[in-house]
Amino acid sequence: MAWRSRRVTRRSRKQLPLEERANPRVEGRFPLVEGGVFRTRDDRQFGVGKSSGGLADNRRREKRITVAAEHERRPVDSVELAGERERAPTLVERGQLSDGSRPQLCWDSSAEERAVASSSRQLRRTLWVLVAAATLTVMAGAVLGPVVPRIQRELGVSGLAAGLIITTHGGVIVLASPFAGSLVDRIGARRPFVGGLVVYGLGGGVGLLVDSFYPLLASRIVLGLGTAAVYTSVTVLIYDLYDGQAMERALGYRSSANSAGAAVWPLVGGAAGAVAWNLPFGIYLIAVPLGVVAALTIPEIDPTDDTGDGATDGTGDVAAVLSVFRDRPALPLVYLLYFGANALLYVIVVFYPQFLVGIDVTDSLHISLYLAANGAAGGLSAIAYDRLLRYVDRSTLVLAALILWAVGFGIATAVGTPTGAVIPVVLFGLGVGLVFPSTFAWVEAFAPPARQGQFSSYVASFGYTGQFLSPILFGALVPFAGVRGVFVAAGAVAGLAAVGLGTSRLRGAAT
Repeated sequence: MAWRSRRVTRRSRKQLPLEERANPRVEGRFPLVEGGVFRTRDDRQFGVGKSSGGLADNRRREKRITVAAEHERRPVDSVELAGERERAPTLVERGQLSDGSRPQLCWDSSAEERAVASSSRQLRRTLWVLVAAATLTVMAGAVLGPVVPRIQRELGVSGLAAGLIITTHGGVIVLASPFAGSLVDRIGARRPFVGGLVVYGLGGGVGLLVDSFYPLLASRIVLGLGTAAVYTSVTVLIYDLYDGQAMERALGYRSSANSAGAAVWPLVGGAAGAVAWNLPFGIYLIAVPLGVVAALTIPEIDPTDDTGDGATDGTGDVAAVLSVFRDRPALPLVYLLYFGANALLYVIVVFYPQFLVGIDVTDSLHISLYLAANGAAGGLSAIAYDRLLRYVDRSTLVLAALILWAVGFGIATAVGTPTGAVIPVVLFGLGVGLVFPSTFAWVEAFAPPARQGQFSSYVASFGYTGQFLSPILFGALVPFAGVRGVFVAAGAVAGLAAVGLGTSRLRGAAT
């Protein structure tokens, strides 16, 4: 079976109560056979052991069994599980159909198992393509951070103008993401993903050939359009191709890749910028061959929702969005969580280097190592995310992250040594690795199944808005309270959020 020609159907989870769809620990259901179509909604992998990875927990698969009786075609009435086995018995094992007739065509379970195992290997390869693409959304701005002063000198522009080179794409992502999400809902995520990678690579890579400010700024707008498409498409592809614990694992890897990218790409950009001021723009071109690999690896996703519930024309009008928020009041809180997490993240990115200068850490390489420690800690906790969900639910992980953030910012207000300054960034990074994948998983659970592209795109919009507003909101405190005052405010925000979430959990437990 040629992988790239395979069409995967986006299965709706509307059949489950909303609270069960939001709970990754809900047990699976037995396979069903309806009208000759074998539909598995089991949280466990069908036909292969649980250790197979990528295809595990995929309840979007449909397996069709066509059986001809001696005189007429009849659907299979039911399939019974034999003990603890995770496959249905073959028709040969059952011996006869429900009406007593012998089947003319038998389902070969061994062939089915081989096909499932092959698909599992393909999905593991697909996951690495998605993870690689996830790092590019971070690279969009991070790779140029170390060379902003050189860009300013070479182009002869002000510091503010040079700063626009690494911030313009973020504003474009905020505005373009909802349109990218609607496109994904209409045509599926594969084509926007592949096309977004190509646009990303060309929009970023053209900086190698540009030596004036305004054409370079225009190329950053193109880069933002590509990033918006890639960001949302990666999210929806994970929703469509993985489910249950496999989806949680994929979301954890995606967040881990983001954290790793935040740590590595500035170092790569700095090294390239030491050779030539415009060489870091060439790094964006790696998205083009990645787009070719994606075209050969990512399966076509059928965006049709087979229940017909939540269908939309993709316009995403305000009234329809507000209606969803009214029916699912937890969804706007998820966006608020992601907005706050990114705002607090940029407190670290923007203000922690200033804090380090105050404790005699002035070398740019040493400062970058602190930020790299933040990214590494986030990567570690994100990798462990799906394993932690075996013991606690998402809200517990988010509560733990908020507490880590409050404690970390509290320590930052009192620490006075370079060694002690490592602790706050590590604690904050550990929290990021828990909050980011939880956010994406909650959106998948709460958003209407036929509009997951649209509502997952709002995650990007809220996140980049939080990054943009963070220096403005918290920076206003610097003239009055200094950088440590910023950490006090950030810690207070995290602490209040933790109290609010903890109180909500207690009320839920009481009722």
